Amino acid sequence: MYFATGNAGTYVVGIPILLRILEMDAKAFIAYLVHKGLKHAIAKRKALKN
Repeated sequence: MYFATGNAGTYVVGIPILLRILEMDAKAFIAYLVHKGLKHAIAKRKALKN
């Protein structure tokens, strides 16, 4: 993980560590990825499908 700050100061970063399992069909999952703006994940899925 990379985090760049703008100015000197104190920062707090939270990282969720609770495992969450999404149960949805492929069409709903692609819609979820599009909604979240995860273009790289969509491209990776398409590359693996071929």
